[in-house]
Amino acid sequence: MNQNQEPDMLTRWITNNVAVLLTGAILTGGGIAGYTSLQNKVEYLDAYREERTKLVDTKLAEVGAAAAAMPNLVYRVAAAEEALKATNARVDVSLTNISARLAEINQGLGSLSTQVAVLTQRFDQSGPERRSSLQPPR
Repeated sequence: MNQNQEPDMLTRWITNNVAVLLTGAILTGGGIAGYTSLQNKVEYLDAYREERTKLVDTKLAEVGAAAAAMPNLVYRVAAAEEALKATNARVDVSLTNISARLAEINQGLGSLSTQVAVLTQRFDQSGPERRSSLQPPR
């Protein structure tokens, strides 16, 4: 009976343990594949980071070179501001002078208007015979 039980036991051991061994092998293979995939992604990210670092360094070097080409930028901005202030002062003086001249012209026109009104009134009072002589002949 012992001989009959041995194949049964062997069969049960193989049935139980082979499934466990296969499951372990599959899980181990999946873990290795996942680790390899993760390692590839990390390597890709490292390469991308190095590429971006080089690009950023290049851009910073360009900006630094452009800034080095403008050593007197602060002086130039201050000079432009002073020139703008001087221009504004000249424009203010010009506007003041123009306003004064316009006021003088306005006063002169008012005086002229008054003189024309006085002359027109005198002319109207001088009589009709005088007015008719000024009209063109018919």
